[in-house]
Amino acid sequence: MRTQLSLVSALAALSLLGALPQSARARLAVEPAMPPLTDAQLALPWEGSLLAQATLSSAQQDQVDDLLRQAEDKVNAKDYAGAISLYQQATQIDRSNARLFSGIGYLQIQQRNYPAAVEAYRAAIALEPNNLPFRYGMAHSLHSAERYDEAIETYRAILAVAPREANAYLGIGGIQMLQNNHDAALATYQELARVAPGNARVYEAIGTLYLDQENYAEALRNLQQAQRIDPKRGNVYVGLANIYRAQDNLAASLENLRQASSLMPENAEVQYRVGEMLYQQGNEEAAFDYLLRAVRLQSDLVPAHALLGRLLLERQNYIQAVLSYRRLIEAVPSDPGAHYNLGLALWGQGLQAQAISNVRTSAYLYQQQDNSEGAERARALLSFWGEGD
Repeated sequence: MRTQLSLVSALAALSLLGALPQSARARLAVEPAMPPLTDAQLALPWEGSLLAQATLSSAQQDQVDDLLRQAEDKVNAKDYAGAISLYQQATQIDRSNARLFSGIGYLQIQQRNYPAAVEAYRAAIALEPNNLPFRYGMAHSLHSAERYDEAIETYRAILAVAPREANAYLGIGGIQMLQNNHDAALATYQELARVAPGNARVYEAIGTLYLDQENYAEALRNLQQAQRIDPKRGNVYVGLANIYRAQDNLAASLENLRQASSLMPENAEVQYRVGEMLYQQGNEEAAFDYLLRAVRLQSDLVPAHALLGRLLLERQNYIQAVLSYRRLIEAVPSDPGAHYNLGLALWGQGLQAQAISNVRTSAYLYQQQDNSEGAERARALLSFWGEGD
C-alpha cells in the first residue's frame, strides 16, 4: 500500500497554500501601533489593599473586604461573571470607591463585553478624573467596541492631563491608521517624536505607516532608527522583513524574520513565515521545524497546516498529515485540495473508505469551481485506486 501511495503522492494538490494570491502571502501583518495595555494600566483592584473609606463603618469595610476576597477567588477560577456580581454587591456598600468600578471594567474586558466595560470605567473616572489607568481602560474598551472617535477623545483627555504620555499618542495614531487617515496618523506620530525622540515605538509606528503606503525608503529609514534605539523589538524586524520581501531581497527578509522569531518565540505567524520562506528556498528540514512550532502555538493557523500537511505527506507521516488536513477542512470546508490531500493521508493510514470519500468530495468541489484540471486529477486518483465512476 505504501508503494502504491508513493506513486501518486507527487500529485498532492496545492490546497489552500497554493490558492492564496501571492500578495496575501507576501506581507506579514505588523501589530498596529497601539499602546501595550497592561494589567497595571487597567487598575486591577485586587493588586494591593483597597483603602478603607472614611464613610464606611468597620462592619461595612469588613463586608467589602470579604466580597473582594471571594471575587479574587472567582477571578483565579476564571469565573468572571461571578466576580462581577460580587464587585457589584461591593459597590452597593461602598459607592465612592473608584477601584471597585474599575475592577468591574477590567472583568468585563475579560468577557469581551466592551460596552459594559466602558460604563464601568466611566463611573470610575467620575470618582477619580485624573486616574490615567482608568482612562486607558476606557480607551481600550472603546477601541475594542469599534467606537473609534470616542476612543480618540479619551486618549486626548489623557494628554490634557499628561501631555507626554506616549501610549496616548500611539493609541490615537493607531486608530487613525485603522481609519486610513494616514496624514493625521503621521502628524500624531511626528508630534510624539518631538515629545519623546528616544522612543523606539514612534519610529516603528512611522515606519509601519510608510510601509502601508509602500514608501519603502522612508519605511526602512524609520524602522532602522527604531532598531538602533531598541534592537530587541520583534515587530521592527517583521517590518524590515516585509520591506526586503517587497524589494525581492529574500535573503535579508529571511534574516530579519529569523531575528523576529527569536525575539517573538510565541508568535505563531512569525514562525510560519520563516517556515514558508525556508520551504520556498528548498530547505524543507528547517521549514518543517518552524511550521510544526507554528501550529503548536496556534492550532487554527490555516496556511501553516496547508504547508505542513504537504511536508508530512512527503515524509509519509500520515497520522499527523490527517490532523493537519482535518484542521484545514474545518476552516475551509470548500477547499478541494485539502480534501484531496486528506484522502492521500487517509489512504496511507489504510483507511481506504474514508480516503475515497474525501477524494470524491474533492472531485465534486473542483467541478463546482470550474477547475477541470483538478477534477480530472481527483478522478484519475480514484481510477488508480480502482474506484473510477
